[in-house]
Amino acid sequence: MRKMLNAVLLIVTILTLGVLTACTNKVSDTPDGNPETGKDPSQSDTDQPNASDMKTPSIKFWHSLSGEEQVALESIVEGFNESQDQVEVTAEFQVGYEKAMEKWQQVSGKKEAPALIQIEDLDTKSMLDSGKGEPIQTLADSGGIDITGLDAAVLNHYNYQDKLVSIPLTASIPMMVYNKDLFEEAGLDSEKGPELISELIHSGETLTTDQATGFSIPSEGWLFENWLAIIGGEYVNERNGRAGNATKAEFSSDAGRLVFRTLQDMNEAGTFKSFGPDWEDTRDAFVSEKTAIYLESSSHIEKVMSDAAFDVDVAFVPGGDELRREGVITSGSSVWVSNEIDNEQREGALTFLTYFLTPEVQAEWHVKTGYLASNPKAYEEETVQMKWENQPYYQAVIDQLHDAESSPVNQGALFTAHRESRQAIVTALEKMYEGKEYQAALAEAADRTNTAIEKGNAKGE
Repeated sequence: MRKMLNAVLLIVTILTLGVLTACTNKVSDTPDGNPETGKDPSQSDTDQPNASDMKTPSIKFWHSLSGEEQVALESIVEGFNESQDQVEVTAEFQVGYEKAMEKWQQVSGKKEAPALIQIEDLDTKSMLDSGKGEPIQTLADSGGIDITGLDAAVLNHYNYQDKLVSIPLTASIPMMVYNKDLFEEAGLDSEKGPELISELIHSGETLTTDQATGFSIPSEGWLFENWLAIIGGEYVNERNGRAGNATKAEFSSDAGRLVFRTLQDMNEAGTFKSFGPDWEDTRDAFVSEKTAIYLESSSHIEKVMSDAAFDVDVAFVPGGDELRREGVITSGSSVWVSNEIDNEQREGALTFLTYFLTPEVQAEWHVKTGYLASNPKAYEEETVQMKWENQPYYQAVIDQLHDAESSPVNQGALFTAHRESRQAIVTALEKMYEGKEYQAALAEAADRTNTAIEKGNAKGE
């Protein structure tokens, strides 16, 4: 009996020791195995990931802004980075819109490619054809970004087939700028500029002296395209390239001929003078009182006013006497989101764009650059109200912006040969001022545009 009891005790002791040993050597169920810290015993403390060491996701934003505009954009990017720790945006300057577009096409889909890129309005159709940009509307429909409440007139050019494709960045419209002092000296109403082309011709005659001509504009394709739209003319067929791929120019229509004929007649009469295609030359001529009226981008008017030693005012670009006014084209450049980035980068890009579209940031952008705000609530911000008190002409800019309902005419043209066509218009204007008959000059520009469109469409097939 005693032997049996001893045997039982021995078995119990052995079993107890085995359980204790197993408990002592058991590894924790935590992923990396340490029962108390979650660390694998084979790892040192320095091998463990630390939350403070984890990198913040970073995305690139390519832009081609310089000077004060570059400083303003980089300030906004810096403010965004400081406002949150979810993503870091790096603003990278690219020399020129064309080169940036070419470079992006080469690196798209690669590690060095940007998530966001500034694209000139002339390249909107090329971006659409490339299929490498993610339409903002698609991202909004999936809940990635809220675009409700934005100014439809500012977005107008970047709406394609009822979808917003990108976010406006440098948005502006043309305005007529005039010397109020010279208007008063000539006996003209200095509180309003000429509203119709016939009135512009009359004002030009009245204002012209031995020291100054009545009217001037830079030899600029953007201004011609806008003036064409204001008096109801489409630039290319297929409803300005919005109902299908454009195949030919339409700007040699009645509207286009009216613009060219007006400029030629005034030039021959000595009431108009061209100072060339460089904007600064025409601005300098106006500030030095060598011309009394000219057409200017809304984003640059404040600088001209500050440089002038006389009273300056602005008005709508004159419309055609017998042609329906269709409104201005709001264009410049916009920000596109690449569709060749991962979800983390896309989310970061949309987080930045959401920040950029807030009233406060839009107000900052408008005040520092003069560009139109995509979010109209920006104009209610105190900084904007203070600016407008000193520069009340801004209200006229907003009024002209909303002067007409959206149509293919004032949305502006979409076609891949847009840049080449703009240059053809510049050449045609310069030749006309040198003596070439206006209809022949305009027809030549149309022919050059048609050739460029044909080549562009063939390349895209």
